[in-house]
Amino acid sequence: MNSKEINVFIEMCAEVGDVWTPEEVTAVFGNCSFDEPSSYMIERAKSFGQIIKNVSGH
Repeated sequence: MNSKEINVFIEMCAEVGDVWTPEEVTAVFGNCSFDEPSSYMIERAKSFGQIIKNVSGH
């Protein structure tokens, strides 16, 4: 990912309270394309949504 994509990923994560630094993104995702971290965030959001449903009983 380039620095612009890293910043977009960080902003996406911050919107749901998942704080990342550019160094953390690089360490975890290395030189992968933007698609892989984006998919990661989508899956995390789905998991979080399921947890909320389970806790709330809905």
